[in-house]
Amino acid sequence: MPGVRCLLESYRMRSNVIISWVLWLAFGAGVALSQERGESPIPYAFTPAPMTSEFNIIRLEFIAKDAIAAAAGGTVTILVARLGDSEQPREVNRRRLHNVRTFLTTYPDLNAKNVITAEGERVRGFGRVEIYVGGKLVDVILAEKNKDLEVECCEGDERYYPHKDLMRRGRRRR
Repeated sequence: MPGVRCLLESYRMRSNVIISWVLWLAFGAGVALSQERGESPIPYAFTPAPMTSEFNIIRLEFIAKDAIAAAAGGTVTILVARLGDSEQPREVNRRRLHNVRTFLTTYPDLNAKNVITAEGERVRGFGRVEIYVGGKLVDVILAEKNKDLEVECCEGDERYYPHKDLMRRGRRRR
């Protein structure tokens, strides 16, 4: 009965994708909170708390599509990392920017010269990476206190932090 087993696995995979999309829409719904806790014009899924790497990936894939179109039109994508309340090491900002920039520039149609990174002023609440495409704020992705912004799932990719750090540590021991 390998055919039935394969069919069941295919059904499970599709239902997981559908459930993920429904959850993403339920959490994202276009309602956003700005720093002043008012309404925000951010068109994607800005959330009041950090999300899992799976949700970050979905959001960044949509942003990558817009960034590619903007780059074709001659505009850039700007990433601004901001430390949150009581976050100390500025290295956290650099790591978050590295992860988002690396994710976006893995698309062959988005050249690294079209993605600009910057560090902004500290904000209240969670640390974040604000993403501007063509001069417009399109999303704000929040991160846990003093943690990397996760943009890869499960297997671990040595291009991203924290796996990049683990790879370096392993090399130093040899």
